[in-house]
Amino acid sequence: LSGALPPGAPVDTYAHLVRAIQAKGGWAALDTSGPALAEGCRARPDFIKPNFDEALSLTQNRMDTPVALVKGLESILAMGPRRVLLSLGARGAAVASDDYVWLARPPQIKEVSAVGAGDALMAGALWAWEQNLPTEEILRWATAAGTAAAMLDGTLMPSFEQIKAVYARVWVTRLA
Repeated sequence: LSGALPPGAPVDTYAHLVRAIQAKGGWAALDTSGPALAEGCRARPDFIKPNFDEALSLTQNRMDTPVALVKGLESILAMGPRRVLLSLGARGAAVASDDYVWLARPPQIKEVSAVGAGDALMAGALWAWEQNLPTEEILRWATAAGTAAAMLDGTLMPSFEQIKAVYARVWVTRLA
């Protein structure tokens, strides 16, 4: 589930959809912002993917140090989601659940366009999750996909080969 809600849609629309998906045995990933994200978190989606600004809006925590990042992610998890995939832009990404916090650092690149990079990050994570990869690998593939997308013009999505080339240079470490 992603994007801004259509005009006039109730702020809890995504929360209702998350519950409906999970009631049918599915898993729900949510990528939105503002009140829709806050309400959606209460429905306990399997994944949410805020960017740094969206996370700041939720927590009022700058998350500019490893300790602050862990605390900020813990406060987002306390709002309900099972996992948080946090996009940190050129600084990489982090993933957290009640059991762990991992941080990924991408290689330095020449950024062409950040448009669509967050979508690619989420797609990479969901693909890796569907492959039953361990958490650090989910984060590594997600970061590689987002970084590869930022190397392309406009909303072009990278090929698997382009993502694999970046993947080889993504550094991942466990913070908690």
